[in-house]
Amino acid sequence: MNELKSSFYAHILTDIIMYPFQNILYRLFLQGTRTLIDNVDGRTAVIPLITNYDSASDCYQTILQQEGSSGLFKGFGALILQYTVQASIIHLTTYCIDMILNN
Repeated sequence: MNELKSSFYAHILTDIIMYPFQNILYRLFLQGTRTLIDNVDGRTAVIPLITNYDSASDCYQTILQQEGSSGLFKGFGALILQYTVQASIIHLTTYCIDMILNN
């Protein structure tokens, strides 16, 4: 179980550190496509997102200029939710195994 938990924590730490780079990479993959995003702040339901970045550094600079540093972590809540579910499953499994072995 210690190996499972240490592997879990290593994945969390790696994803936290690499998330801004993944975000830039995903935006580069999606550039030039007609991608729709939800616009919960405005009157319309969705907004077409058509971007054209010259390079990864241009994408990084554009994100910082238009959205601020928090733009690098858009979608991070879903990652936290994923790891919360995984941690709950690990905790529940550990508890069940302990109960079985102690009885």
